[in-house]
Amino acid sequence: MKKRLGCCLLVGVFAMGALVVVGILGTQYLRWRQDRARIEFAPPQVQITSPRDGFSAEVGSFLPISATVSFSPQTPVRILEWWLDGALLESQPLEPEADSSLHYAEYDLFLPTEEPAAVTTPPLIAETFTDPQSVQQEGCGEPSRTVISATVSDEGAVQRVTARIPGYGEVDMTSVGGEVYQATVGPFDSTGAVSILIQAWDNAGSSSTAGPLTVTVVCLG
Repeated sequence: MKKRLGCCLLVGVFAMGALVVVGILGTQYLRWRQDRARIEFAPPQVQITSPRDGFSAEVGSFLPISATVSFSPQTPVRILEWWLDGALLESQPLEPEADSSLHYAEYDLFLPTEEPAAVTTPPLIAETFTDPQSVQQEGCGEPSRTVISATVSDEGAVQRVTARIPGYGEVDMTSVGGEVYQATVGPFDSTGAVSILIQAWDNAGSSSTAGPLTVTVVCLG
């Protein structure tokens, strides 16, 4: 009888110990899930790295702005909006690298020479294309360059048109007549798909973005 009672007590102790362990593990798992959710759904952070506070620039020029965008890899940022004095300047699409938590963005802010009207219409970018759409990698043969073309119109005057290529930089597009702007880019040092964004500014400081266009880089040589 005493042995049976002792066995029952021993089983009860082990059962209580198991319940305590399960409770501790469950609490730790719950905290881990809460911390993970807090990280995954944390809002993105944007830090302007250039220009520094107090920097001055002349009117009628473009002010380069650089920023670092941090976010959770599970919820990457897809659109970056640039605002000035409560007015939206531009919505810029982002293409962060896979599993990355940082993105470095750049924007050229045009400083108008005169006070813009209360309501401004941004430039209209139309008929965008590249020719050819497939080029050879550098050292693999020809063609290794492509021509970017866009038709840009505005109620006022078009101030500047650029082609922005993530990983390669920015190229000014020049007017070739009839509201058509073009730029030649290449060669490219690696194969794959290259995305191209076209941006335009008018003399009132309004801007617009079109794209992305895609050029395929191959090596068939």
